[in-house]
Amino acid sequence: MRDSARAEASNMGDGFAAPDSQDSLARLEREVAGLMRKVKDDPALSRELRATSGSERAQGHAWALGQVYWYGKVKGEASLDAIAEAHRLPKEALVPLFDEVVRVGYGERDGDSMRLTPAGSAEFDRLRDEWRQWLDTRLQVWDLTDPADRELFETAVNNIGTRLLLEDEAGPVKEQTSKAATP
Repeated sequence: MRDSARAEASNMGDGFAAPDSQDSLARLEREVAGLMRKVKDDPALSRELRATSGSERAQGHAWALGQVYWYGKVKGEASLDAIAEAHRLPKEALVPLFDEVVRVGYGERDGDSMRLTPAGSAEFDRLRDEWRQWLDTRLQVWDLTDPADRELFETAVNNIGTRLLLEDEAGPVKEQTSKAATP
């Protein structure tokens, strides 16, 4: 009886347990998304991050590289039609930007399909690494030098990127319809 009482006394309950990894992931996603919103609302900060990364590319190039990267990662292919449709722009408005990305050697275009060249991937990685470093200095309880935190961070960023891409594709009409259908 004494041993069972001792075991019960040392059980602090779920309130004192280590947080569930899903809870940690959701919390990290919220924190990263909040920081990303701040950058979106502050063009000077966005320019500073690009400059700090060593990138000589304009904001438009960085955006185009990100589009090609995320569409390739999530959809398997980055098509100009899909990118234009997701942002509710005529494809013709994007063609000059993506042609410039090809001209500077960061992308290859095959009809409507775009992909990053090794130089484009390196440029995207440089920009992404600067973002990671910036985020790491602002994340409150995460340490990206810790392999477990880094893995959770990568998952969070991938989840956010995928969600943003899918939301862009859904557009406002589909988003409103799905919100109206939700109780």
